[in-house]
Amino acid sequence: RIFRSHQLDVVKALLSGRDAFCTMATGSGKSLLFQLPALALRDRMGILATTVVISPLLSLIEDQVQSLRRSGVAAIAIGASSSREEEERAMHGDYTIIYATPEKISVWKYGLETLAQNVRIACIAVDECHAISEWGHDFRPAYRQLGELRQWMPGVPILALTATATST
Repeated sequence: RIFRSHQLDVVKALLSGRDAFCTMATGSGKSLLFQLPALALRDRMGILATTVVISPLLSLIEDQVQSLRRSGVAAIAIGASSSREEEERAMHGDYTIIYATPEKISVWKYGLETLAQNVRIACIAVDECHAISEWGHDFRPAYRQLGELRQWMPGVPILALTATATST
């Protein structure tokens, strides 16, 4: 068996344009859920596709980008350290996976819209989504603004991921 419980169901949902929510333990394969759709569309179907990942942790973003690049996947972190040229390349579909913080996404509406005009956005993955309800209003106000993505990107599936969701 290649996939862990429910992984294939989530990937299929995203590829068919449906939103998904996933609670999985740290290290259990959440990243595969958002990486695989864009990779499958690009490599197996010849469709220029990109996944946008929103993560609150810069160190995690950097680790993920480096790991993907070592594996031969075109990935980038856009934000304070990215150049205008890198962001332009991101908007034109040069990267399979784009990582950004909630703060960057909240001011990158034009970038997302341009990206959507140039490629199929396989999904928008919101990592550590529990922070929206638990701390977003105090700790990271930009997390609360992520709800606007539905209006900015109609039809793009959104994947919410967490390892620490609570029942509230």
